[in-house]
Amino acid sequence: GQADGFAVELLSAATKAMGIDVRLNVRPWNEIKQDLATGQIDVLPLVGRTPEREKQFDFTVPYLSLHGAIVVRKDNDTIYNIEDLHGHAIGVMKGDMADEYMHRKGFAQTLVTTKSFSDAFHLLSQGKLEAVVVQQMVAQKLMAEMGLDNIEVRISLRDFRQDLCFAVTEGNTVLLAILNEGLSRIVANGI
Repeated sequence: GQADGFAVELLSAATKAMGIDVRLNVRPWNEIKQDLATGQIDVLPLVGRTPEREKQFDFTVPYLSLHGAIVVRKDNDTIYNIEDLHGHAIGVMKGDMADEYMHRKGFAQTLVTTKSFSDAFHLLSQGKLEAVVVQQMVAQKLMAEMGLDNIEVRISLRDFRQDLCFAVTEGNTVLLAILNEGLSRIVANGI
């Protein structure tokens, strides 16, 4: 129920450097993303920049880049590259960049969307999915936290790159400039 983590701390530091107070809101990703698109909220701290999202939002400079991966059960002997996913049930988090990436790659028919990557990993571990497409760093952290020892990162996806940024409602150039300056200040000061 509390906003927490690296991106939240980074947004707080950037806005503090610029003398702005923020009120944080926690809700499901799909809902809060829509609220940003319609201008009901001003900024999201952890948004991957994609061609689809560039139509709805404006983005700060990236503060982190992640690459995607395909996670499978260790006993899977059929999936060794992205083409091997054809015809298999593939888990992604609804509305996540992995969801958008897999749609662009032509896998829409076999995608199974979940509320979270934790849900997708549980389904994979139980044999209800054949693979999960996710950011590699997220996969490694979740597998360790969840204690799932029957799944593994099998394939790195170099063309699935996620540049993480703060996102603002499209056209909010004033806030975008403030956030970019705030990021620059905290980087320059080593915060």
